[in-house]
Amino acid sequence: GSVPIPVLRQRSRRLTLRLVTGMAASIAALLLVGWFLLQVWIPAPSTVRAVAMLDSTEGAVWADEFSNEEGWLFPGHYTLETGSVTFTFDSGARTTVIGPAAFELVAPHEMNLNEGEAGFYVEEQAKGFKVNTPSGTIVDLGTAFSVDVDGDSGGVAEVHVLEGEVEVSTRTQKRPTVLREQEATQIDATGKLSKVTFKADESRTPRLGRARNIQHFIHFPMDSPVGSKRFIEHRGYNGIDTIERDLRS
Repeated sequence: GSVPIPVLRQRSRRLTLRLVTGMAASIAALLLVGWFLLQVWIPAPSTVRAVAMLDSTEGAVWADEFSNEEGWLFPGHYTLETGSVTFTFDSGARTTVIGPAAFELVAPHEMNLNEGEAGFYVEEQAKGFKVNTPSGTIVDLGTAFSVDVDGDSGGVAEVHVLEGEVEVSTRTQKRPTVLREQEATQIDATGKLSKVTFKADESRTPRLGRARNIQHFIHFPMDSPVGSKRFIEHRGYNGIDTIERDLRS
């Protein structure tokens, strides 16, 4: 009535195989659940990049605490209560904003000016730089110009061209209006244009000097996961043309 030893060994091997298979399946299931939880709980690394760099300030008081000591300016809304700030976009356009002002940085070639004064000096490589206001849009054609938006009157804006040309577009226009050197216009809340006296105020336009030329460098984002080899390379005009790369590439 005893079971032969070879049979016992065969049964033992089958039992061991079942146990090993079961343990492997359990470990695989745990790893899958852990991976899923990591994807849900741990946010993906930020890919938001700086679009401009702060060059200088004069008596600037921000409505919200501005703690970026390195001077990087990222896409988003900014409110300047008093003073002035000068910064250079990644594209090469240089801007001075005079408070009180509310503005939004959209991209290296675009910003929204909702209230306040701003002067622009656009390098050749930044031609086509766009400034959006509540009443209209100004597109640079290679120029120095200023924009003044009255936030208390529904976004009425004035555009003064110091040199070069700009295109002014509104919701009510079928074609853009071209403004040339020493020409100015007012855009009312409905989008209607009316000629105004040109103001030769060069102090509002950041024409003097060029943006600082930062040497080529890389940095590793602090928001990257542990063990990540991702880094961001800075190079080109003003050092903030950014390219995300991996150490293995």
